[in-house]
Amino acid sequence: MTLWVECEGDYDSNNILCAWQEGVNDGVYGARWDGSAWQHITLLNGAGQGGVYQNFDVAWEGSGDGMVVYGLEASTWIDGKVYTTAGGFADAGTDPTGPATATNAWVRLAGSPNNDYIAMSYIEDISSTSSDYGVDMRSEE
Repeated sequence: MTLWVECEGDYDSNNILCAWQEGVNDGVYGARWDGSAWQHITLLNGAGQGGVYQNFDVAWEGSGDGMVVYGLEASTWIDGKVYTTAGGFADAGTDPTGPATATNAWVRLAGSPNNDYIAMSYIEDISSTSSDYGVDMRSEE
């Protein structure tokens, strides 16, 4: 059973980067549609946060590389994978930042068609009295 699906079209190609969360183990998967077939179908994280909120998102950089960011159950709160059409998914190197321990409610990414920046925003519940909002920026430039 799939809980959430998020897809984003590339700015300059027929590529569509998709991620989805399944409801048995809360695993987050990723794949690319190249206009005719699915490529690089990959389990990105086998134990994501529960599916009450969509705590993952996808985005493309202007260079044609993509990224999937998702929440984790473990002490590293947010993790990410970069995507290249040649190599598929790989560790992001420098993970997106966020609080060390929290349960995130939403994660959103926004890529720029003009450069290799991807902005991330998130809402998390580290405070017992109100939700906290945070932002981060990633660049391969």
